[in-house]
Parts: sequence; structure tokens; C-alpha cells
Amino acid sequence: MTRAAHRLTPSGGSRSARDIVRASDLTSLVDQLGGELAVLGLGNLRAECWGDVLLFVFDPCSLPQRGDELLVGVVEGAMSLATDERLKALVVDRSAELARIAVGNFSAISAVESLAKSGELFTEVVRALHGERPL
Repeated sequence: MTRAAHRLTPSGGSRSARDIVRASDLTSLVDQLGGELAVLGLGNLRAECWGDVLLFVFDPCSLPQRGDELLVGVVEGAMSLATDERLKALVVDRSAELARIAVGNFSAISAVESLAKSGELFTEVVRALHGERPL
């Protein structure tokens, strides 16, 4: 996250990585973080916003499903560092080629986790995040 943050600021800047990240727009932040993760071989990254939850989408995801804990840890750690908040992440949609990881506050992710554990399809979870049905 620190290397990504420093690419977001003009050379010679003296702001901390956290301040740089907080001042950046989501698109720039995802582009820079995605570049770092691609270099590590984790796949291509994009972000989607669904209600109060931000989804990081690795598409394609180069890790097999057994690597999901690593992806969750990377996303959770990067976003917690960037926001100075305790955040929670959770894989909400997974295929051989794609991984969607929701990140948000504990309340929002706990609601998403409950829906996912009850067998709800990802599309139903998205509907709930948009307020089309209760969480």
C-alpha cells in the first residue's frame, strides 16, 4: 500500500502514505493497488460498490480457491491501513477465474456473511445490499 500511495503523489511530497490514500479517489487507488497485486501474481483487480460494501474483484484470479484466505488478508489489511479503521473482508463469490471479496465494517460484512452462509446466491446478496430486500 505504501508503494502504491507514493505513486499517487507528486515527487517531493511529504504526506504519509495513509494521508495520500485517503485523499485519492477510489479509481486511482484501485489502479495502484491492483498494479502491486498483479506484480505479486494475484491477478487483475477492480472494485465495485454495492450499498455499504466495497467489493474487490480479482478477474482473473490467479490463485486457486485454497488461496482465498491470502486474498482476504491482503484486502482486509490494505483497506484497514488505508482507512485507519478495523474492517472485515469476506469472499462472497468465487469461481475458478474470479474472486469477489467484500470489505466493509463488521456489521455490514456480518450481514453479508449470514446471507452467504444461508445459501443465498451472490445476486441475492447484491439485492440485499441495494436495499431491495432486508439484510
